[in-house]
Amino acid sequence: MCDGASVLLHVRCGGCAKLYQQEVTLPPGRPAPVDGDELMEHPEIRNAGFECPKCETPSAEIVAFKVREASRAA
Repeated sequence: MCDGASVLLHVRCGGCAKLYQQEVTLPPGRPAPVDGDELMEHPEIRNAGFECPKCETPSAEIVAFKVREASRAA
């Protein structure tokens, strides 16, 4: 679908519950996810490190995501 896309993750901190955003760029040639199941199949998402900008807790929950096309990701 969107080669070289990025995914904007909406994340809730596992410590203080602060909502924040984190962007993950997908490699060229990898199709963008269309639902949560596909999102979690991407190694770039599974291996993404999270750290709350407020309390620095390294755990979080992805609550929503938005795919950005390659032309918008740059």
